[in-house]
Amino acid sequence: MAIERDPGADIDFRDSGYARSLIEASLDPLVTIGVDGRIMDVNAATVQVTGQARQALIGSDFSDYFTDPERARAGYLQAFDQGQVTDYPLAIRHVSDALTEVLYNAAVYRHADGEVAGVFAAARDVTEQRRISDALALSEERFRLVAENTEGVVLLVSLSGEVTWASPSVERTLGYTADEALTMTGASLVHPDDLSLAQALWASPPGGEAVEREVRVRRKDGQYRWMLASARWATDPSGAVVGRVDTLRDVHKAVLARQEIARSEHTLRTAMNAAPQGMAFVGLDGRFMGANEALRHLLGRSQEWLDGHWVSDLFTAAGLERDLGIRARLLSGDAEFDIHDCELVTASGAARPIMHSIGLVRGEDGQPLFYVSQYHDVTEERRTQASLVEAQRMAHVGSWRMDVASGRVVWTLELYRMLGLDPGQPPPDYEEHGKLFAPESWARLSTSLAHTQETGEPYELELEIVRPDGTRGWMLVRGEAVRGPSGAIVALQGVALDITGRKRDEAALRQLATHDSLTGLPNRFELLGEIKRALHVSRRETSITAVLMVDLDRFKNINDTLGHSAGDEVLQAAAQRITDCVRGGDLVARPGGDEFVIVLRDLADPQAARSVAERILDAFRVPFKHHDAELVTTASIGIAFSDAASEEDDLVREADIAMYAAKEGGRDRTVEFSEGMRAIVESRMIAEVELRHALERGELDVWYQPEVDLGTGSVVAVEALLRWHHPDGGVRSASTFIEVAEETGLILGMGDWVMRTAFAQAATWAKELPDRHLTTRINLSALQLSESTLLATLDELLASGGLDPARLCFEITETVLLAGSSTVRENLAGIHERGFCVAIDDFGTAYASLASLRDHHVDVIKIDRSFISSLTVDPHDRLLVASILAMGLTLGIDVVAEGVERDDQASALRGMRCRTAQGFLYSQAVPASEIPALLDTCFAIAAG
Repeated sequence: MAIERDPGADIDFRDSGYARSLIEASLDPLVTIGVDGRIMDVNAATVQVTGQARQALIGSDFSDYFTDPERARAGYLQAFDQGQVTDYPLAIRHVSDALTEVLYNAAVYRHADGEVAGVFAAARDVTEQRRISDALALSEERFRLVAENTEGVVLLVSLSGEVTWASPSVERTLGYTADEALTMTGASLVHPDDLSLAQALWASPPGGEAVEREVRVRRKDGQYRWMLASARWATDPSGAVVGRVDTLRDVHKAVLARQEIARSEHTLRTAMNAAPQGMAFVGLDGRFMGANEALRHLLGRSQEWLDGHWVSDLFTAAGLERDLGIRARLLSGDAEFDIHDCELVTASGAARPIMHSIGLVRGEDGQPLFYVSQYHDVTEERRTQASLVEAQRMAHVGSWRMDVASGRVVWTLELYRMLGLDPGQPPPDYEEHGKLFAPESWARLSTSLAHTQETGEPYELELEIVRPDGTRGWMLVRGEAVRGPSGAIVALQGVALDITGRKRDEAALRQLATHDSLTGLPNRFELLGEIKRALHVSRRETSITAVLMVDLDRFKNINDTLGHSAGDEVLQAAAQRITDCVRGGDLVARPGGDEFVIVLRDLADPQAARSVAERILDAFRVPFKHHDAELVTTASIGIAFSDAASEEDDLVREADIAMYAAKEGGRDRTVEFSEGMRAIVESRMIAEVELRHALERGELDVWYQPEVDLGTGSVVAVEALLRWHHPDGGVRSASTFIEVAEETGLILGMGDWVMRTAFAQAATWAKELPDRHLTTRINLSALQLSESTLLATLDELLASGGLDPARLCFEITETVLLAGSSTVRENLAGIHERGFCVAIDDFGTAYASLASLRDHHVDVIKIDRSFISSLTVDPHDRLLVASILAMGLTLGIDVVAEGVERDDQASALRGMRCRTAQGFLYSQAVPASEIPALLDTCFAIAAG
């Protein structure tokens, strides 16, 4: 087999514009579409009917070139579902805005293994079909004879607008019987948006030229169809107008096609002008038929100049002789396309080196229609061959061609580089190709090559390559058959794209989706799948699967004192220590936070899991290193063992319950899940059920805890707090059930009820105690603040209650302020704009920045009770409280101290110029009925 390397083959296949085998095949547009809906190949007729370059069409969404993309996609899916589609009506848009109405016939084509590879579609132009003359005979009998046999609809309309006669075709076209049509008027049939067009048609003067308008007409089934409507006035022998003759011709498909083509042509024109290479359509006489912006820029010529000139005006004398010879070869059929170097003369008279690719487009009957040319400026490439090689290397695209008769193979330089071969050597023969690919990839490629050579069907594959040096990579290859004038396959050709980077990125994305970014361990999604697989093996092998939940003790202290970077270092080190304690086949995962989960597979004895837990406890008793400091954080471990009925979620939940039991037992220990612990889960489930009925049974109530002015001893505000009158007779505070409410989403309904109740109560106090100016504070959960309907609810309450919004304050946590979504931020801004005030509850526990306080218009800061409890004994807490008070004073933000329970705390706060305090020292939360009495109470104020 003679093998040599074509020097001209170093050109990028897509840039070179090798003529496609389908160019000579058909005057009808032919398209191959992949399973992803993108065009894989087109013939010249498709290029002609769309006005798009083949390079622009390939790889684009096929539906973009129809007036109705959704209908196009529906037909494509129908072909997949039924195997084929016959006479499916669509309309193609040309770049010139012309529309071509077509009937598509499509069928799926398959790989050698039977898998559907895509759809092959052929279109038949039916634009000019069914044109019906609307000329009317003067004689009524002749008119009726013509009308009754025409495909269109003919209506005789009286001067008053009533239909007096309808041709029988009205039932076939619009679904109405002739008798039903007599009960209608033109105005009742025409779409409201088109009525003005129809009325202008009907108002045309008698004796004038017939006027046609495209309007939508309502069928009996309620659907509207585009009709070409015309109207002529009928006169009697004396010339008096006696009525009107309306004709309707169905142009629905044509109109839709024209609309779609107009859109597609605009897109095609834009894409062609955006192409970096010069492109032109040239007539058989050598005159320009059209050119893109890139060619006009390349030549320095206007479109008007090109429209009046021949291609020969652009060539040098030598170039013109060569060009004429090439065109003669194409016309004779000796060649299907040609790529060659030439020079074009620009407007300045300078000769510019060009790589010219030219192909001849033939009609369905094989007759030549026009030439398609691409002009690639190779000025820079000519300056240095090294630049060309580098450009090809960076593009990661190579191409090849194999002549079937001679076996001659041509590769581009980039294809050599991708496969790690020496460009100075000829391409390897067919048998040697197998060594360049992974076995599975070579099997698919060799099968596809044989199938394409036999059937002419193209292929597209992602293949793993194995270079001679042992390195591996990936390439996307596309191959197709090239047919000669007789239709026989004369060559195979294709392109190859280096997708090693993309494959690497895909692997990285999979890693991100299934693994924790900090530690590299599997995340919760991967964890549950692994437990499920381990349980399957356990049931089959009658072994045990153990799940260990490991939580770092007092880890929050590390984040709080040294910052999150130190915490991250500890988590990474902890992940390594845990991994070192398990077997190679076991799984260590980090579902989140400072928790790790271990899956121990195929255990014969529970003791093996206990031994792993003990090793982990010992490992964590060794301090972690952070710079010069030693950080101590032990571990609490919960263990759950599988049984025949275990599911993955069950084991994680049971290990979690056992871990919390280990923490409650003193930390730095292991606890195994027992059935007795299941009562914890069951009690939470019972609490959830009871809580779901609490609101509808009227068991919930809102109590209020006062805030006291430390200067006057008077109550200045109250905080609305949820209480549950439990069926067992006790009154439970929100802290006992709020976690369940938030986990189940019940907090939304409860929070809305609390807000409405507090609104109503605040309105009552404002009316009954107008001089007290009492502020009511209402807590908003993170879920409530994430609701897009929150502001609408507030507007509703303001409108119905007549309450001054200045009397209401919404409390949110510091964490919500820091991590709020865009909806949270919009709701906070809306709350402020409506005149409500915003308070930050539990301030100091989540490190809100000064910027966040400013950006969210915070009005009140409530210092967390954890700082107040040790205020008089811990200098650090005292300094922190003083700093918060100073910050509030500087920013103009009121500060409230929470959790004040002793006189010495109140005295210290007063001495630090804290204005307001809240806590059991003054009052617990009480029912609304007791608030008026508290308002009349002057609380004793400790000396500051």
